[in-house]
Amino acid sequence: NMLSTCSLVKQGKVYGHWMVDVRAANEKLMVRSVSMVCQATGVDAAVARNTLQACGGNVKQALVVLLAKVSPEQARERLAQAQGRVRAAISQVSSV
Repeated sequence: NMLSTCSLVKQGKVYGHWMVDVRAANEKLMVRSVSMVCQATGVDAAVARNTLQACGGNVKQALVVLLAKVSPEQARERLAQAQGRVRAAISQVSSV
């Protein structure tokens, strides 16, 4: 169990204590994703759901949008540059 957890952390699939490498592809996953985004960012459920929908259900992207205050497109680019790591994507300095 510890080995798989360490592996997930190294791969950038975890943010805080949440497994965030998930796409809200059905209602059950959307409810779980909304809850994660609310807890991780402090926004209410409506904002979390709207952001997730704008990000195609991508939890990592929604987190970067809300925490770095960037557009979904910028969040996608940041995540690509950060090799999928949310914390690194959030801390990137904007080049504007």
